[in-house]
Amino acid sequence: MKKKQIELFLMQALVACVACIIMAQMLGISIISTVAFYMTFPLTVALWVWTMRRGVTKLDYLAVAAVALAAICVLLDLWRSVGALTGKYPRKVIMLGMALIFMSAADRCRVDDRLTEFTQVLVDILTVLSGVMLLIAHDRMHLINGVVSRYITLGFSNPNSLSLFVTCMYMLTFSYMFRKQSAKQRYFHIAVLTAQIFILLGTHCRTGQMAALLFTAAGLCIRYRDKVKKLTGLRVPMKINRWVAVSIALFPMVFAMVYMSVVDAQWVEKLFSFIISEGKGIDSRVEQWTPAFEAITSSPLIGAYHAISKGTGSSQLHNTHVDTAASYGVPVMLLVSGIMAICIYQKGKRYENGLRFMYMLAFCCAMLMGTFEAAVFSGGLGIYVFAILFLALSKCDEAPTEDCGWNRIERTGKDLVQFVGTRLKK
Repeated sequence: MKKKQIELFLMQALVACVACIIMAQMLGISIISTVAFYMTFPLTVALWVWTMRRGVTKLDYLAVAAVALAAICVLLDLWRSVGALTGKYPRKVIMLGMALIFMSAADRCRVDDRLTEFTQVLVDILTVLSGVMLLIAHDRMHLINGVVSRYITLGFSNPNSLSLFVTCMYMLTFSYMFRKQSAKQRYFHIAVLTAQIFILLGTHCRTGQMAALLFTAAGLCIRYRDKVKKLTGLRVPMKINRWVAVSIALFPMVFAMVYMSVVDAQWVEKLFSFIISEGKGIDSRVEQWTPAFEAITSSPLIGAYHAISKGTGSSQLHNTHVDTAASYGVPVMLLVSGIMAICIYQKGKRYENGLRFMYMLAFCCAMLMGTFEAAVFSGGLGIYVFAILFLALSKCDEAPTEDCGWNRIERTGKDLVQFVGTRLKK
């Protein structure tokens, strides 16, 4: 197996694991979901180690430094709190480490368009299966804590977790729509996009919906940049400058700080009345973020991992940066933000291929979902793979080295039809 094919195999194996997790959640086979989730750990490490054969980069040093510092902070906080180190206690630190080293590997990974094709085929299969399950097991696909609800969950514990996956699937399919396809493929993917939008709306998760809306607007501006230039006189840039990258990387923390400062103001409730719904008020994050900021204020250097998780090591503060700062301290949060900014900035790269730039925009939107969810760095059944996968896709070669994906499926289908027709004639 060629060296480049090993990278492709490892990336495809990671995507396949996440697809298995989603499929197992829908089918209610928890053992497969658990095995697939834990398989992402050795695969992520193997990919990271394999890609380092090209040399160790600044991102590797920063990722190792962030994880090592986080681990030291957790141990110091445990010693200070006189807690017990159980088997599951460091799980969140491990998840942070997996996300960061995968980000470093994805930034350095060089695979061809077979990864794009492979990923889209799996997304299509998952979307079709989702539609089938909603038809044949409607009530089970709406369960929350054993109770049938108005939220689509597809077997996940809550609709918010599902929405993160569906948003990434939507961004993958939306980007794929701008590739050269046959008429049948295009009509099929329009149906897939429609189904994904239906499911995303059915989760009633504002985080995923806002990220999808932002990506759609940005993607259309890129796709029709000539028309935008003609209408507005402004040329849509095909690169992300340094300050925009830093702003995106720090946005979740900045937003949380501003949010906590103004959330009680009446004008805020009036301004954002359009996103308020039953059980989801404008102050829905106050309950989680108030103790989080108290923990950051009381222990800014090493965090309060033990306190915020009540000694279990399991906590989710619904914001990647708030969660990181409260768990491991502000220095770790700044290191993580720095890694994100470097990956987004790409040394000021100007993208010649609009599709690759759309994948980078999808990566930015996936990171911005951390404004209201911390799953990318603290668990989420392997959502970090889908969220960071966009970074690798933005670096894929222009053309596949061999026929694959939908082209291969169509060819196999035609061969199968011809074979069956020949046998029937005989």
